[in-house]
Amino acid sequence: MLTQDEETYVRELLAGLNAYPAYYAHMAPANSAGPSEPDLSPPGKADPAGIRRRIDAGEWAPGAALPSIAALAAHYGVSRATVAKAVHRLAGAGLLEVVPQWGVFRTGDTADSGG
Repeated sequence: MLTQDEETYVRELLAGLNAYPAYYAHMAPANSAGPSEPDLSPPGKADPAGIRRRIDAGEWAPGAALPSIAALAAHYGVSRATVAKAVHRLAGAGLLEVVPQWGVFRTGDTADSGG
């Protein structure tokens, strides 16, 4: 049970998330049904074309941080090395920027990467 101050903090925190929909967009597929209905669909394949489709669909705005390599690996059900290879291929094509110690960010470039 939460105290009144804790309830107020949580309510304000959750209300503030609406200000950053692009940042939290990556959470939507896994959490769209809510906690009572987990997503039991099989994991997808982590290939550059799959991540590229998500970029093209506008899931991450230019300049937005992508989920971590570990989070993407968990989403696709593959190893972090597999996701890292896909991310680095897309970075080589100019669609993503990998910043050591900070993360992976979407660039504004939408040139065809040959997927």
